[in-house]
Amino acid sequence: MSAPSRPRALRATLVALVVGALLGGSIVLAAAIDAPATVDTTADRVERPVGDLAVVFDIGDVDRAVVDASERVARRVGAGATVSRSGSLGMRRITRGGTSVHAPPSGYLIPMVYISLPRGSVGRVMGFDVGEVLEPDTVVMNEVTAGLTGARVGDVVEMQSASGSLVPLTIAGIRPYDQIGWAELVFTYDVAARLGATADTRAVIHDIPDRAAFDAHQARAGASPWAEVTAGIARAYQVEEIDQ
Repeated sequence: MSAPSRPRALRATLVALVVGALLGGSIVLAAAIDAPATVDTTADRVERPVGDLAVVFDIGDVDRAVVDASERVARRVGAGATVSRSGSLGMRRITRGGTSVHAPPSGYLIPMVYISLPRGSVGRVMGFDVGEVLEPDTVVMNEVTAGLTGARVGDVVEMQSASGSLVPLTIAGIRPYDQIGWAELVFTYDVAARLGATADTRAVIHDIPDRAAFDAHQARAGASPWAEVTAGIARAYQVEEIDQ
């Protein structure tokens, strides 16, 4: 977490001083620590982000102006924003222990639709159970795709990069359609770079606390003539179109 700005830090200090004075106690700004801190109650992990999700996109690559407008809207309504990449790449085969599990006829590739996000944003958009298993050499597969191909966690997906090179990626998780949506594969920007998928295609606004406020700000921002709340991308999110 970034450090608070100077005015915010000053306000926090003043509040502490006022509260201390009202309680009639002395105010200690620094004190020695005689023993390490202990934990009495552990925090519960939230497996799904809370709030609504909007995906703003254009035809082809997303313009920087669209990304900037989305970030402005997110700040105004107390949400977060990130970029993402989506498209289709060719898969050569799926292997298990070096043995082919699923593959097209020789000389062909199977198109795989993907969503890629910066590693720090995956959990907020797709769920923390997705983000925590993604590494520079792993992917999460859609449950529907896994059922059709016979894939399992631990199998290796051999993808063909834009340059034609083979990129092996381990399946680190399989998640349901109503969590990750239409994407057959989800991976980080590290993986996207290895595959040659380097163009941002969408701006994602996540953890929207107030849908009405978001609608109003988004309409004024004019981020894009095409905007939607993505259906099925995560179970916790409301599904509702934005009409402009």
